[in-house]
Amino acid sequence: MRSCARCFVHDCQTDTILLVERFKDRRHYWTVPGGGILAGETPAKTVQRELDEELLFQVQADQLELLTRVVRLGQPETYFVADEQVTPELSVHSVELARSTATNRYQPQWVPRRDVPAKLPYLADVARLVVEREA
Repeated sequence: MRSCARCFVHDCQTDTILLVERFKDRRHYWTVPGGGILAGETPAKTVQRELDEELLFQVQADQLELLTRVVRLGQPETYFVADEQVTPELSVHSVELARSTATNRYQPQWVPRRDVPAKLPYLADVARLVVEREA
């Protein structure tokens, strides 16, 4: 069982949340940036590493606010929120870029905060925490 950590990056100026739209093998879904926690790594370090590797996006440790911890499909997951005051440009890098094909795409997008639960029905309880959170 591999634990993972993910981060809802919140653009305070536009009240949008960074999500990743996935098209994979004829499936379409949305996900929260993040990934598996490596040996010796904290959940916060995982989020920082994953955002940097996947999106060339840096968040500082003091920006990370613990949102919740859940067990989903038998796997421990830690969710953070990070507030950004300036809208960063988005691009795909690293493994996700190398894996991109006509049937496997990874597209980061800013989504209105109120729309997050509809994009993440499999994470409805966690997504509602993001919407209800004071920014």
